[in-house]
Amino acid sequence: TKSPAVLIAIVGTIVAVIGALLVLAVAVDVNRSGGFNVMNLVWILMKLGAYCVVLLYLFPRLARWFFRKYSDNVTQFVFVLAMVFCFAACNKKAETVDFKVSDLEGNIVYEFSVDYKDGATAGELLEEGLKANNIPYEKYQDTMIDVIGDIAQDHDTWSQYWSFYLNGNYAEKGLWEQPVAANDLVELKMETYVAG
Repeated sequence: TKSPAVLIAIVGTIVAVIGALLVLAVAVDVNRSGGFNVMNLVWILMKLGAYCVVLLYLFPRLARWFFRKYSDNVTQFVFVLAMVFCFAACNKKAETVDFKVSDLEGNIVYEFSVDYKDGATAGELLEEGLKANNIPYEKYQDTMIDVIGDIAQDHDTWSQYWSFYLNGNYAEKGLWEQPVAANDLVELKMETYVAG
């Protein structure tokens, strides 16, 4: 349509929806990582830019070329279906490992995901996620996690210590010995030792 009112309404709706989705993406990232990360916002904007280039520039030209070359209705229908499934496959969720860090009261203070790597241990992916989200941490004797953020275990009396859970169950191995699989949930909970 050439009506200015209709064009303004359509463009305004598109801009408003994209803006709302960007705010939602940033809010989800802040909730998962425990803080605002500028690099994550830049990465989202870069992916949005690439998506717009493909959708507004490449896709129309490819479709125009195909429809001019092939006039058969069935072939055109198959092409449209193939493009839809192709873009859907591009949006497939990456395989990740989720991490949750809880304080002594059971409050989740950090929550983030790390891309799954074949053969990686929970400790290796934990370090990668903490570094990516700018969360300070310290290790104890290179075999245990000691401090995450401002939460530290008491490795003198062990009255407070980090418990390691894998998919809701107490882990049988240490962080740097326990292999993980895609879509696993790793939880680190600060707990109190109670003498039996």
